[in-house]
Amino acid sequence: MRRGRAQATYRYLPGMFIDFEDGNCIAFIDRWDSYEVKEGINKKRIVEKIKEDVKRFGEAKLFNDKTKDDYVILSPRYGIDVELSPLTFICEKCGLAHSYFNLSQFGRMTNGRYTCSGCGGKLKQLDLIYKHSCGYAGQVPVRACPTHGKDNMRLVRGSSIGENRWVCEKCGHKISLNTRCPNCNDPKFIHPVPFRQGDVFQRKGFPIINLPFLEEDKLYSIQSSKLIIGDYLGLVDQYGFKLTELLEVEDHEENTSNEDLQKDISKWRAAGMDDKQIELILGSNVFSKTVFKIQEVKNKIISEIDTYITLKPEDMNAMAIALFEYLETLKSKTKKHVNDVIDEAKKTNSPILGSVTYFPDLFKKIGVSNPYVINDLSIVNATYGFTREVEEGPKSSLIPFNWDRLDGKRLPVYINKTEAEAIILEFDRLKIIKWLFKNKIISQMPTELDEKSLKLWFLKNIHSDAITRFNEVPVENNITKAVYGLLHTISHTLLKRASSQCGLDKDSLGELIFAEIPAIIIYSNNSTSFQLGGLFTLFESKVRPWIDLAIQDVENCIYDPLCIHDKGSCHACLFTSEISCEHSNKDLDRNYLIGGKYVGFWNKRFIEEVKNE
Repeated sequence: MRRGRAQATYRYLPGMFIDFEDGNCIAFIDRWDSYEVKEGINKKRIVEKIKEDVKRFGEAKLFNDKTKDDYVILSPRYGIDVELSPLTFICEKCGLAHSYFNLSQFGRMTNGRYTCSGCGGKLKQLDLIYKHSCGYAGQVPVRACPTHGKDNMRLVRGSSIGENRWVCEKCGHKISLNTRCPNCNDPKFIHPVPFRQGDVFQRKGFPIINLPFLEEDKLYSIQSSKLIIGDYLGLVDQYGFKLTELLEVEDHEENTSNEDLQKDISKWRAAGMDDKQIELILGSNVFSKTVFKIQEVKNKIISEIDTYITLKPEDMNAMAIALFEYLETLKSKTKKHVNDVIDEAKKTNSPILGSVTYFPDLFKKIGVSNPYVINDLSIVNATYGFTREVEEGPKSSLIPFNWDRLDGKRLPVYINKTEAEAIILEFDRLKIIKWLFKNKIISQMPTELDEKSLKLWFLKNIHSDAITRFNEVPVENNITKAVYGLLHTISHTLLKRASSQCGLDKDSLGELIFAEIPAIIIYSNNSTSFQLGGLFTLFESKVRPWIDLAIQDVENCIYDPLCIHDKGSCHACLFTSEISCEHSNKDLDRNYLIGGKYVGFWNKRFIEEVKNE
């Protein structure tokens, strides 16, 4: 049974039960045949993300206090090791139940024919297992009658799984299938469940934009964080440098470079140069790229950022990494702006020219100022463990994967790297601020409305540390909650409608949200690991039906008025799968867009008011 790497990291992970051969066989995945991934990824960044993630689990002791060296990054190589499990069977002919300790006993007791030892009938696996929040998952063994043993036991199914009983064929003695967890001896009874039940295995992982080309230590340097923020604000370009030039310079104190410069000036004077000659050197293009000039510019940018933003180092770093992800994504050589689509249509005299001319207005209508499409978004999907029964919170237990056969000491992290198509939507900052003001989420408008000031407003007012994967943004972070909720709702509305326009299933699309910019990325997250061209086709020719239908979709839900008056979102209108959503379907509300509890961001009256201001 061949499967791709992308599919393996979602559906064939160690610790899962799977069925194959048209459902005739159930197996347990023990481990992978893997290879260690050392190149082309930023391991420290993946580990830092894991360390932040594990805080939400009640029990994660095997993950605590781990460093980068305690993890091994793996990807499937040749195959995935599976073993037949569970080993409890029901004879289709006589109905007797049989269970075995291991495959060797199974083969021996059935004489290698894998048939009922009593009547020779065909055996069918029992599709029930035990599972517990401690991580245990195992078969439901046949229980023995106290008088006649377990050779004459049948499974009698009740109206629910909890009412199933083992029944002795000879005396009719009944035994419950409920038991205590053999792994942790929890006094609470556990009962059998179907092996396909969703909480038997709950994958824990995340997608991140791959940034392998920046040194790991530099990425987590506070000075690098300030330089990245400075680049986002346009300060690096202002001085005629590139961000990479400043990041490559070793960190020095400002006075050190000044002292070195003064020493060189003294040497020039000793050599007979006058002040005018020295000024010419300092102002020349040759000097502008020297270490003195670079260090001087670097220190100036860092000092300027210090006057703008005061954050804890870890929060400053998280902000900078998000900005760096976005900035690097926009450097894609395949990037195409909506205006480029119009220019190409004009050059080729395309029959859809009349339609694409309206694309910028359609994007503007939903609040997007800069729409792009690319086909090389570098995504790493990382999976570091799983839970059973309890997904998260104080009663949950985070379970690591079994030691890999390649490495028996470090915690396995399984990854899949892909290059994906993506639509990037950067929103009109001023329009969002006006929306916040209209809804009285902010009490006054900012006085400076130039691009740099608007960017700074979002950096200062959006607290990304309040945005976690599995929890709502706290209400006390009202600006962050509103902005993130607005972007998240728009993302789901567009993502769900995009699937029908680009030919990809909605579960094959993922989202990344940058509230501090603000922007969203919708990318192809399909398990086939090759590009289908669907998002490019959508961006180049189907923007009108995509946006028009998305606006129509958000107006109604089959569960209205209950849905719109409750949380404004449900599985029928906005919810997507875990694979697609970065925030577990939290902070979604159609009221953000159509109005009701709020002035709607897509409400015609609000759009006209903003247009006329």
